[in-house]
Amino acid sequence: MYGRYWHHAHRCGPTRSRLLWFVLGAGVASWWHVHKEHAGWYQARHCGRDRIPQHAYPAPGAPLPPSFSIPAAPSPDAQNAHANAPTPGTVDKWDRERAPEKDVVQQATETITELSEATLNNLLVTVESLKAKLAEHRMQREQQERELQALREAKFKQFEEWQRQQEQLLKEDVGKDGPPRRLV
Repeated sequence: MYGRYWHHAHRCGPTRSRLLWFVLGAGVASWWHVHKEHAGWYQARHCGRDRIPQHAYPAPGAPLPPSFSIPAAPSPDAQNAHANAPTPGTVDKWDRERAPEKDVVQQATETITELSEATLNNLLVTVESLKAKLAEHRMQREQQERELQALREAKFKQFEEWQRQQEQLLKEDVGKDGPPRRLV
């Protein structure tokens, strides 16, 4: 139908329908996302009284069960009397209950102290060994630098000797042929 011009076929109308389907799909996807987000928010914040059975509510005018009643506040004089006068039995009871806890706490403190001391000792030994290694490496590096310096000085002396020999040869050549020849 289109022959050699098949690449013009998509411009005749499917573009508008593709655009329409794209916009429709984007709209439905957006609506679905907002709907799910709103439903999750509503369920998370909704009271949920419809899910509580009706027999759980007290009848109107009926007295509240004991679990719902508010205890009466004691008078301030009674509070002070109880606070100021502990009975000897309760003090001994508390001491007996606290004694194993104190032993456990003391033992835990000693264990932590021993572990920290052991850790610090290991760290100190490690640092000392690293310090010794650094000193050894420094001595080796200084020895190598001295050897290299001696080698450089020996080569420099050889170079100076060679230079003197070359100057002497030039003086001998100048005396024979005249001015020295220069190669460019």
